[in-house]
Amino acid sequence: MLCQNCRAEMVREISDYPYKESGLDNVILKGFEIYRCPECGEKYPIISNIESLHQLISKKLVKQDSLLHGKESAFLRKELQLRIDELSRISGFPKEKIEEWEHNNEEVHPAFDKIIRLYFKYSEIDVRNNCKSLLRAERAQSEIGKICSLTLGAYQVLNKVEHHDEKRKIMVPAYVR
Repeated sequence: MLCQNCRAEMVREISDYPYKESGLDNVILKGFEIYRCPECGEKYPIISNIESLHQLISKKLVKQDSLLHGKESAFLRKELQLRIDELSRISGFPKEKIEEWEHNNEEVHPAFDKIIRLYFKYSEIDVRNNCKSLLRAERAQSEIGKICSLTLGAYQVLNKVEHHDEKRKIMVPAYVR
């Protein structure tokens, strides 16, 4: 195999590979087959089943304890095959706010975090046909419906409250936390 940069013959090795192509800075592929150029140092991983890899990364993101950051929510959004405007409509959050989180890699709003995790949890991605379908489980619709109906109102209230005012508290129902 020839290097695409300098046309030198590449060397096959088993190594860890920082998977920056995912759009995430913290994904390391452990013990993957890669081709490395001895001349310029360029590396190319051999990923035989990228769909399964992305499903694994998605599941890890959904299960993490901390709030999602913009790049992570963008990764999940893309795996769900949603455009930003579609996610805005589903979540009730303005398209511009979602774009801001994704662009600046900021921690997302807790309600938005819950919505995208639930949507992912109750969505079924058919990798073979590369199409999405929301499972019509009554529980999923109920949970997502409760959160979506509260989100826009909560977001509008939060935008009106000064974040520097420590005396104001906004009560959020337990199922949104």
